Amino acid sequence: MPRGRRLLPLAPLALKTWPDVDRQAWETARAGSDPLDDPGLAAHWRAVTADHTVLCYGHWLAWLADQSLLDPVLPPDGRITRERVHGYLAYLRRSLAPKSIATMITRLHEAVRVMAPGADIGWLRTAASRLEAQAVPARSKMDRLVETNRLVEAGLRLMSEAQSKRNPRTRALHYRDGLLMAFLALRPIRLSNLAMMALGLHVLIDDDSVLVRFAGSEMKTHRPLEFPWPSSLVPHLHAYLTEHRPVLLEGLASDALWIGRLGPLDLKSVQQILPRVTKRTVGVAIPSHFFRDCAATTVALRAPEEVAIIMSILGHATLRTSERYYNHAASLNAARQLQDTVQHLRRTGPGTRGRRPSVEG
Repeated sequence: MPRGRRLLPLAPLALKTWPDVDRQAWETARAGSDPLDDPGLAAHWRAVTADHTVLCYGHWLAWLADQSLLDPVLPPDGRITRERVHGYLAYLRRSLAPKSIATMITRLHEAVRVMAPGADIGWLRTAASRLEAQAVPARSKMDRLVETNRLVEAGLRLMSEAQSKRNPRTRALHYRDGLLMAFLALRPIRLSNLAMMALGLHVLIDDDSVLVRFAGSEMKTHRPLEFPWPSSLVPHLHAYLTEHRPVLLEGLASDALWIGRLGPLDLKSVQQILPRVTKRTVGVAIPSHFFRDCAATTVALRAPEEVAIIMSILGHATLRTSERYYNHAASLNAARQLQDTVQHLRRTGPGTRGRRPSVEG
């Protein structure tokens, strides 16, 4: 479910207001600091995953309470019935898109699974999987996928055009946007990692060599990630650090790489900047997390024999996770073939048996 604004009519129950049995079960599931005790099933979860699960489970409890079904004595799995889940789904469908509903049910299953180990709720996992498979995005990704070379060129152009801005602060902001865009196009790391980048910690500079490094604890996959800063962007990074970043800092001391109007950029700021910048430069408002799709789809379209590159680009543990991006490539190719056919028919006119255009290449 989108965060930052409430789409459902009922506010979720905060963790501190959960029934004691639920709160204690959750605390046990998350426990893991004492080496003498067995860790809970959710002890290894990242904070963002745990927070999202608490939010979704809080919505479930709020709905139960509203329906006078929240028995504070029953354990979490004791309240889960098919009839109640059907009613909860009807409630969710009045406000949320299919994808968000699938996420809510998935997190509900995960919450109960870790709070009530051994509970017979496999049917709920199956239901979540079906909802996920049936979910159709409210807006297709296809019209917002742009090949990486276009994104890089747009970023370079933005940095070049920034030099003509008379106001130093405006010039610095435009230059930062261009560098941010070009870097993410070539190194489509997860946005949480992009926002946390710090000089001396994640960005290690040695003359003309720049290394980017993240510890396993900072990665979603829990595996460390290390790669060189794109060589073509090293001069632009130096220009940003020596000329533009100090203007944005205005004397503020910070090791954050990306600086905004009010200090270091946070995740929300990055999410807002990139769609605005891509709309202005390439004519399409590309959500920041789509840069990963754009990069993987570019490889699939332009170098399908290099499928393994996608794993490295996206930091996936298995190729299976990456290969789904080939679906984007196949859809784009099909759309281009249809467009070529339609244009050919328009040129030859109705009833003309002209040779269909080749769709190879």
